[in-house]
Amino acid sequence: MKNSILIIISAIAFLLSSCEKDITSTPEIQTVSITAPSTTGATFKGNISGFGSSKIVDHGFLYGYTQNLDEKTGTKLSLGEAISLGEFSTTVDDLVQNSTSNYQNTLFVRSYIVDQRGTVYGATMSAALPVPTAGRIFPSQASAGDTIRISGKFFSPNIMRTEVLIGQRPAQVLAASDTVITAIIPSGILGSHGNSLPVVINLGATTANYYQGLTLQARYTGFTPESGPIGTIVTLTGDNLPDYYSSMTALNIWMSGVNVPLNYNSYNRFAVPFNVDEKSSITVMLNGKNFDLPGQFVVTAPEIVSFTNSSVFAGRQVTMQLNSSAIVDNNGQAGRPQVKIGSGSYINVSWYNREVSFTVPANTAIGEYDVYFKVGPHEIQSPTKLKVIGYSVSSFQPAIAAVGNNIEISGSFIAGEYYTVYFGSRSTSGVANSTTKLIVPVPSGVDLGKLKLSVETPSGRLSVPGEMEIIGPSVTSVSPLSGVPGTKVTIRGNGFGANAWNNNVAFGWNYVTPQIVDSKTMEVYVPSNIGRGKMSLSIIVEGQMINFPEEFTIL
Repeated sequence: MKNSILIIISAIAFLLSSCEKDITSTPEIQTVSITAPSTTGATFKGNISGFGSSKIVDHGFLYGYTQNLDEKTGTKLSLGEAISLGEFSTTVDDLVQNSTSNYQNTLFVRSYIVDQRGTVYGATMSAALPVPTAGRIFPSQASAGDTIRISGKFFSPNIMRTEVLIGQRPAQVLAASDTVITAIIPSGILGSHGNSLPVVINLGATTANYYQGLTLQARYTGFTPESGPIGTIVTLTGDNLPDYYSSMTALNIWMSGVNVPLNYNSYNRFAVPFNVDEKSSITVMLNGKNFDLPGQFVVTAPEIVSFTNSSVFAGRQVTMQLNSSAIVDNNGQAGRPQVKIGSGSYINVSWYNREVSFTVPANTAIGEYDVYFKVGPHEIQSPTKLKVIGYSVSSFQPAIAAVGNNIEISGSFIAGEYYTVYFGSRSTSGVANSTTKLIVPVPSGVDLGKLKLSVETPSGRLSVPGEMEIIGPSVTSVSPLSGVPGTKVTIRGNGFGANAWNNNVAFGWNYVTPQIVDSKTMEVYVPSNIGRGKMSLSIIVEGQMINFPEEFTIL
């Protein structure tokens, strides 16, 4: 009797165990196929062979341009919770832009099914997207606002996924099919007269390039400004004007019968010469065709606006800003532009557009001077004085620093220029980021302890008042002293170098480059390629190793 009862109990337990296995069963899903008939469209097919024991809440596909697909790297296409056993499919005609380095032009997909306990994926499959090709553009010569047709193959019928760039500017797409795209040439194209511009077609995940491009034509309509001093830069206006460096177009400009040289930085700009009338009409000759521009240019006296560097060292260059372009190549004409400082003699200048540059004579004494500018029939005086100064050094900070830390030296310098700075007998270079501040890092190999600073200038070496102290690195705390790989560890101390690449933290034999927060703090993450347990912790700063007394524990 007892044996019979035991047999019955065992059978019931077996049945309960079998039921429990049925309760915890998972759904079964397979990725069946992927087809991509166009650059922006694809069809995905999957199969559900089992629901499992939990309620199904979603199913669908993940697609993208990398084989390792998940919800972060791919695009999710949800088909909802209403499903049945067997095959299911969906078609997408608006593939998102390919943002990965997918040189093979390959699309990847995997099916998925979600129940109340989690997600089950099918295998990842792939398909090569069609490669679009661009053929002929008609018409091949056109201007802004004209409609063009681009022929080719494997274009997209989805107008929302079709982007046409002409000269890097987006065109309005009117219609699109597998073989033809119709678009309007945009305004504001940087391409010039006679140039062939590239046409780029972005189609969802792929791109087609039309390298022969589109030829643009120019049209002159006017000029700006309408008045200014001799040498004013006048800009011709119109549509897709020629460019001096890229066009073989024959262009000539005339002002009241005087042939005007073109400005070297633009084919459609010129400087008003010395020998034109006070009021001058402008005519443009382009490939034998004349454009008589409306209005006349009125020549006025120039004005000095400012000095770009109002304080300057003797023997250095000064740039003077005018209210408009002031000078042109005078080709031996009278009235060559010149500058006079105070009661000195007139000296020659160089110029570019609105800027006039000259060198302060080396024998000019320290002080403030009026500056006189002479060009053509005009002589004008600067509204502000020019200050001639000398080099100086007055102080530095901080007083205590380590190798790699930046030192700020106060004084009088030329902004943007480099100076040699001596830390005792050890030298390095630093740049003056303003006329009063020179920034320089403490060089490696410098002796620890107190030393003197000096700065080498064109006028000689200047000693900076006071002494500074060079200290070695030290570590006061490490927090935390244990953690799993990826844990952020904060190391505090003093004298940490400013360059992260010159610092390391060693967890045993595993070296990691830290992030330098400041001279007293660095942060590092526990490496993943390391085993568990206790190990030594070392900090290397500018080549100096500090062994922390306590061990670090990898959890």
